[in-house]
Amino acid sequence: MEGNRWVSMGKGILLAVAYCAAYKLLWNASFTQWFLPAGLRVAALLFLPYRMWPFIFIGDAAGLLMLRVPKAEDYSPQWAYFSPFLLAPGVALAVAETRRRLPTMEQMARWLPLAILAISVWGIVCNLLANFILSGPPLNNDLLDRLVRGSVGCFLGTLLFVLPVLLWQKRHAKYAHRSHFVRDATIATAAIIGVFATLYLTRDSHSDLRQPLLYLMLIPAAALTYLHGWRGAAVSLIVANIGIAQTLPYTGIPGTYAGDVFLAQAALVVVGSVILVLGDMISHLYERARQLGISEQRAQAMTRSSLLVGEGSLREQVLYMAQMHVYMDDQRKQLVDMLKSQGKFTDAMLLNSAAVEHMQSFESRATAIYPLGIEELGLYKVIFPETFTDFWAGDAEVLYLHAVGMPRILSVELQLTAYRCICNAFTVLAQNRPYRYTVKLKTWTRGKYRGIVFKIAALSNQPPQLTQSGAMAEVDLERRVKAFGGVLGRRRLHRVHVLLWEPATHDPAPTASPRASSMR
Repeated sequence: MEGNRWVSMGKGILLAVAYCAAYKLLWNASFTQWFLPAGLRVAALLFLPYRMWPFIFIGDAAGLLMLRVPKAEDYSPQWAYFSPFLLAPGVALAVAETRRRLPTMEQMARWLPLAILAISVWGIVCNLLANFILSGPPLNNDLLDRLVRGSVGCFLGTLLFVLPVLLWQKRHAKYAHRSHFVRDATIATAAIIGVFATLYLTRDSHSDLRQPLLYLMLIPAAALTYLHGWRGAAVSLIVANIGIAQTLPYTGIPGTYAGDVFLAQAALVVVGSVILVLGDMISHLYERARQLGISEQRAQAMTRSSLLVGEGSLREQVLYMAQMHVYMDDQRKQLVDMLKSQGKFTDAMLLNSAAVEHMQSFESRATAIYPLGIEELGLYKVIFPETFTDFWAGDAEVLYLHAVGMPRILSVELQLTAYRCICNAFTVLAQNRPYRYTVKLKTWTRGKYRGIVFKIAALSNQPPQLTQSGAMAEVDLERRVKAFGGVLGRRRLHRVHVLLWEPATHDPAPTASPRASSMR
């Protein structure tokens, strides 16, 4: 335990030294209207554990002492020696309240603009109060001006440090937005760099274009927010913040002020706050859409699984029925042979005729339960025979206008779904009491997907007659199409149009097993 305490103390001292060095370097690269040390202070207090706060206070005080002690004669010794120890603890009060109210990264990202603005204003107020109480730099008559400039500078400086940390901590988050984030961020960064290069090349002329060009840096930020939500807003604001700040003139004099750049920075504060809020809203909406999409996909997957399990059960039943039919057929042959041996040829012929009719009836009903032939011959070979059309179309005529493509390129699951949808379509359209059906089918392959589309139309000269079987078939048709993510088109009781597809990575229909083949 004693060793761990000394290790922790050593880490804290190294943190304080590194913080002090970073504070001094950032102060040399800062302006009143772009104050980076404030960002370092707030980011350290926001994201480091509370046990490290004393070392942050020490490093912050050491950095301020290096800056204010040489000015003790210009103002007052108490200001130079005591005010550095008050600023970080004062800002820490606002940061602690922020951490209490926004304990998660999601809440922090959602309320970040308001939280940073409140911390920035409070930090400037603490600094001005310390200056007033300890006889520091006089306020004179520019109190409001100093408050506004300082708040803007602290806000932009804080954004520059807090946003990268939040992006890093949320790096493993799942984003439901469109892809190509790196590409779009690179394009936005290149656009801002292009505007900055234009400003640099025209710095000695066309001063009237300077302000519009500064505002132009905000457009890529808005575009990246629209494309990628909060993540796009964060990246674009970092780049725009740095780009606008680089147009400030480095004079080396504390408190340097550039009015035209300040207007663009103030606009960045407003626009940045808005797009961060909008970006979080976009991300939230995308996430909800993603979750709903996942829920829908899960529901579809469960429905598909239940349908396929049902198909497997039906397949086993048909195989069992086929085995029983083979056994009965063997018994019939033995009975026919016995009748012939007894000279009863007429009875034997009648028995054979009855067996043929029974076979046709069995095949049509067995195919309606589960089409075993679809596994070996494909969808078209199953729906073309008269046994199929007679069973589902009744006395109506069925015309296959065209059947294009090779259904064997599709998986058995998709062919089975198409088969069930065709059967349901016949049942639904039968309510129209048609005298003719027209059928069009086409299997297709496009890139990474393949599928089948079919259209069945019913021609009738009688009023429709709604039935319970038709209503149930309509429900089952819609359920199957939705389960496979297809498209169902209806035109009353006259036409059914179905589009089904699947990824081309699915295995196509395999050759039927010997067991299944032997049953046919």
